[in-house]
Amino acid sequence: MSNWKLPFILILGLAIPTIACSQKSNSKDLKKGMISPYEVLKWEDEIGLSPLQKDSLRQNIKSAELKFDRWNRELEIEMDKMAELLKRDNVSERVVLRQMDSILSIEKKIKKEQLILLFRTKKSLSKRQKQEIKVKIKIRK
Repeated sequence: MSNWKLPFILILGLAIPTIACSQKSNSKDLKKGMISPYEVLKWEDEIGLSPLQKDSLRQNIKSAELKFDRWNRELEIEMDKMAELLKRDNVSERVVLRQMDSILSIEKKIKKEQLILLFRTKKSLSKRQKQEIKVKIKIRK
């Protein structure tokens, strides 16, 4: 494990149980309301996606993935900075919290873009297509 990951994992280890407990009951409900664009593409012929729907979906995925790539690089840089700060003996809490805000800001962009992609995917499908893809996903599980 690289040097920067350990301190950050320790920080997250303290925060995640609290976050997970408060969000656990709602996360399943949120997931039920969304449809993955990758699932839609997997079943595109079976649910009868039109060429326009396919093109739009692929364009939305490509756009989101480009953003994800850029933000993931930024996130790695910011996490490296955090690791360097945490290695120091004398670092102010204010500086560490500011760095954490930088990290969370990037993570917020990523999560928001994920939601946009899921929402646009769902919105692009007809009622029949939504029902069919949900059946396909349930049968596979």
